Amino acid sequence: MKLFWVDEYRNQTKSYSDLIKDLNSLNLGNSSIFNYNPYHIYLQIIHSILCNYKVTIVDKIPEEQSNSFFTTPLDLIDETDLYKRLNEQIDNSWRITILTSGTTSKPKAVEHSLESLTRAVKKRASHADDIWALAYHPTHFAALQVFFQAFWNKNTIVNMFDIDKKHFALKMKQFGVTHISATPTFYRNTLFFIDEPLMIVKRVVFGGEVFDKNLVHKIKGYFPNAKIKNIYATTEAGSLFSSCNGEFIIPIDLYKYISFSKENELLIHKALLGEFHQEKSNFIDEWFPTGDIVEKVNEVSFRFIGRKTEMINVGGYKVNPMEVEDEIRKISGVVDVIVTSKENKLIGNVLIAEVIAQEDQHEEIISFQIKNLSTISKWKVPRVVRFVETLNTSRTGKLIRRHQ
Repeated sequence: MKLFWVDEYRNQTKSYSDLIKDLNSLNLGNSSIFNYNPYHIYLQIIHSILCNYKVTIVDKIPEEQSNSFFTTPLDLIDETDLYKRLNEQIDNSWRITILTSGTTSKPKAVEHSLESLTRAVKKRASHADDIWALAYHPTHFAALQVFFQAFWNKNTIVNMFDIDKKHFALKMKQFGVTHISATPTFYRNTLFFIDEPLMIVKRVVFGGEVFDKNLVHKIKGYFPNAKIKNIYATTEAGSLFSSCNGEFIIPIDLYKYISFSKENELLIHKALLGEFHQEKSNFIDEWFPTGDIVEKVNEVSFRFIGRKTEMINVGGYKVNPMEVEDEIRKISGVVDVIVTSKENKLIGNVLIAEVIAQEDQHEEIISFQIKNLSTISKWKVPRVVRFVETLNTSRTGKLIRRHQ
């Protein structure tokens, strides 16, 4: 009996046969999908596709009470019948509304079809035995990408988002996980607890935050048999680019839909976007400004260097906090760091480094090394160093910079 879902945090295991039984037992639909249990979120999504009713996925109790309604019983026969019916819905009117992560602005509501949501899914016989770790918040767009990649290939999904990071390696081994996708922040705060290489892992994917060369080097040590892939995706447009080294090449079929502003901000043509549920006042003609600043390698390739809204003015200089964080993470004993700022009348802003350090490290030594960094310009060196147990993250697990 092939497993569909494993969630030890909730003591829940579901086979594909269980999934079909649960789908057949549902006779109510709802326009809003909210549940603290990820399995029930994905169960309701599948049900909505099969019954063809529009849904909005939310991660907190909706402010407005949504109405439930009766649906026609599905009476699914088996897995073959399930996937046959799903494939028939690809071109149907089903839509799902998803909220953006909102790390730098108010979350936006974006509507996707089944085709746009599963654009990057690869259905191949070679994926039949994959076992996926789900390491994103279940309502995050990236989590939906992982879910559909696994579900469309009838794979097992192991929920890792809620587990104690100290048990990560144990659970990866226990369930034979072969594929994992997560934010760089998740990896940084998890790899420290891996005591030996995980040889069974075949693919490690990361996205949601800027490429980190130091992190990739560590990942290669912990997952020596894995192919490493960096994905660029947005809730607005879905998965667009992938890279193995931080340099993204624009696919030929997307070239006419990708552009750059004079400030090297990545622009995406509206043809690639889902439907927005609010005024598109921030569009530049027919182009959507992503807020991501890039460094162009040539006409068809580029690297991401940071977020437009996260640049910090220090004494008239623009400081990219991600560049500073990369240098701090090279210091022995640093698990993770976020660089923010505090307003200063003389120089505009003072840089602050909030640091998670290994338990056996002397904070005074790390603080001294940070304040005396010689690999970056003096104005980029944080004047204030604070040691914390956790960093501010969004609902999706991305770092949040809150300038004081």
